[in-house]
Amino acid sequence: MARKRNIPAACVLGLPVLAVGVLVLGGCQRSLFSDSADRTPFDRYDRIQNQYAVPFVYDEYGTRVPNLRARLLPRD
Repeated sequence: MARKRNIPAACVLGLPVLAVGVLVLGGCQRSLFSDSADRTPFDRYDRIQNQYAVPFVYDEYGTRVPNLRARLLPRD
C-alpha cells in the first residue's frame, strides 16, 4: 500500500502568494520608452514640421492628463 504524502499548508498557500508577488513586482520597472522619444513616424514628422503637440499636460489640480485637444486638432 502506497503512503500518501502530506504537503504542508504553508507550501500550498505560499506558492500562489509568491507567484502573485513576482508578477506585481515585475510591473514596477522603468518605462520602455522615454517621454522625449518619438513613438511613431508621425511624431517625427510633426517635429520636423514644427507642429508637435506634447502628449500630456497638467490640469488645474496638478494632475497629468492626455493632451487630446491639441493632438487631435487639424494640422496646417
